[in-house]
Amino acid sequence: MGDLDHLIVVAEVDQSQIGRVKMGMAATIEGDTILNPVKASVTRIANEVFRQKRPSSDILIGRDARIIEVELTPASPLPAVIGGEVLVRLFIPPLGGR
Repeated sequence: MGDLDHLIVVAEVDQSQIGRVKMGMAATIEGDTILNPVKASVTRIANEVFRQKRPSSDILIGRDARIIEVELTPASPLPAVIGGEVLVRLFIPPLGGR
């Protein structure tokens, strides 16, 4: 059973970029089932590295990339679509803090 009123999003972040992801970091969630981008924040960063098993649309990362799961909690409810894919944009500050 699931609580469809409080859905979360699990993003797959490349291991090489995870050091720049912080708890509470702002993000947006977009997708075919979402009419307008939804603001979200990072609420959990997994402590385990996984190998991506499905093909990636990013040719630089490719198949078998090493990823870490990052959970995001949306600021407003998401449509009740389970298993759908969305695009997550994390607002990562540039290197050097500028």
